[in-house]
Amino acid sequence: MHIGGIVFRFISHPDYLLEDGLWQLNSYCHIPAAEYKHGQTDNVPISLEEEFGDEVCSEIRKDVAKTLTNNLIQFKLISWPGASLPELHDKISQLQKDGVNITVAA
Repeated sequence: MHIGGIVFRFISHPDYLLEDGLWQLNSYCHIPAAEYKHGQTDNVPISLEEEFGDEVCSEIRKDVAKTLTNNLIQFKLISWPGASLPELHDKISQLQKDGVNITVAA
């Protein structure tokens, strides 16, 4: 993920690529640049479960729509042909119904 010229690396769970990506993007967009601009970005990425624990990841994924509707960020998903995003359209549709401002690039 690229934010402010810095690359942040993490490994999403394969079944939750969308949720984990939105969670991480939302988190970093709310951290002041002064806090992350001098951070290490060349570290070997680890899984979110390894970093936060299974219970925290499960809770955040369950509440991702609630978390995303409490901010003013608009998300636009751009993916490549053949990308394996399980149940992508169903998940986006549900996020939209829950009030998340997310669109898919045509």
